[in-house]
Amino acid sequence: MKNKILGTFFLIFGLFLIINSGKSIIYLWNAGKRVDESQSKLKELQKENLVLKNKLNEVKSTDYVEKIARNDLNLSKDGEKVVILPEEIQKIKPPEIAKKDIPNWQKWYQLFF
Repeated sequence: MKNKILGTFFLIFGLFLIINSGKSIIYLWNAGKRVDESQSKLKELQKENLVLKNKLNEVKSTDYVEKIARNDLNLSKDGEKVVILPEEIQKIKPPEIAKKDIPNWQKWYQLFF
């Protein structure tokens, strides 16, 4: 009778160890997946960070500031004048003169007449 109780105890204890070990293995497996996902997300964020740093350097440059000031704010340097054309004139394209072998004065003549 003592052996049956002792055998049952070891069986229950063994099952308990197997179940806890299985839970630990599953937990570690999931932790490994989370680490892999975090590493891939880190790489994506590092790429995005590099793109944003390049954009910041571009925006900080004086060329960009001048471009925005001229195009969006209609500002000019000293001695320059800002000319704003109506929408209809901006859409007009000059006629294309396909012949390259004609003299320049004839191209001008065709452009205006």
